[in-house]
Amino acid sequence: MATSLAEIRARLLEQENKMGGNTQRSSGDNAIFAFWNQPEGSTTTLRFLPDGDDTNTFPWRERQMIRLEFAGVKGGDENKRVTVTVPCMEMWKETCPIHAEIRPWFKDKSLEDLGRKYW
Repeated sequence: MATSLAEIRARLLEQENKMGGNTQRSSGDNAIFAFWNQPEGSTTTLRFLPDGDDTNTFPWRERQMIRLEFAGVKGGDENKRVTVTVPCMEMWKETCPIHAEIRPWFKDKSLEDLGRKYW
């Protein structure tokens, strides 16, 4: 596990550079405390519990969720859009059929925006 905030920031930057800088920043629902945006010299008290994985560098577990939108429910209100959130199987070191399908879309400029919607 990283021992200092500077080391964690460096590893986050390294990870972002490996991904080509395509990470999306969003305020989201504030369920995750963005400690890396904490002003220098300020204090915050946090309690970290071990996750049992000695290979995990960061003090959190990544949670990859995929949002799928459907036009409606057959037999129900077919005009009301429905959004289903499913976990990405890659979190458990398995092949994710959704990501396997959309990865090639990033090689086609016409499908790239649609691929980002589901990534």
